[in-house]
Amino acid sequence: MKKTLLAIAISTAAAAASADYQLEAGAFYGQGELGAGNAQSDYDLMGVAGRYNFESVDTSKGPHAEAAFLDKSSSVGFGYISREPDAAGTDDVDSFDFDVRVVTDTNLIIEAAYEESEAGDDESDTFGVGVGTYLNDTTDIVVSYQATNDDSNRDEDADQLNVVVHGVNPLTQGATLAYDAALSYIDGEDDDGHALAVGATYY
Repeated sequence: MKKTLLAIAISTAAAAASADYQLEAGAFYGQGELGAGNAQSDYDLMGVAGRYNFESVDTSKGPHAEAAFLDKSSSVGFGYISREPDAAGTDDVDSFDFDVRVVTDTNLIIEAAYEESEAGDDESDTFGVGVGTYLNDTTDIVVSYQATNDDSNRDEDADQLNVVVHGVNPLTQGATLAYDAALSYIDGEDDDGHALAVGATYY
């Protein structure tokens, strides 16, 4: 499958990047191409996203993008994405997601998430729950389970078990490296399998 996307993102925050904050929100618009073989279709992509932290986030502990994680913040987030294909007779795909992350005084992490996707008469719902802990002040591990109920003609119901580690390591001269490692087991209607993903961001 070929997938390309050019996006322009406009983000706003409740405070300047160097100041403590409690709310972040953003919007984006993009254009791309999706398809397989000779069947290609252009589309427009647009959406909004936001996150509200239950308490003010201290941004002095590291990069702004990792501030809520390093401050062990509890929060609630939402997102809405609409993909509009240019092909005639093709339904728009709209999705909405909502999640909650709670970190207790004992470093216990509790997560819950819901996502709904709709394209014409086809709908799917995904529910997820997770539990984890901070291994230290800069690393956590979360084990989560999610179930997808697909009401479309494809009937692609699936269950997924994930183990995710996220860490933020300070380097020399004020630089920081954040990393993720995830292992998943996926049980689908007709097949199952494993997935491994790793990634890093340099600040």
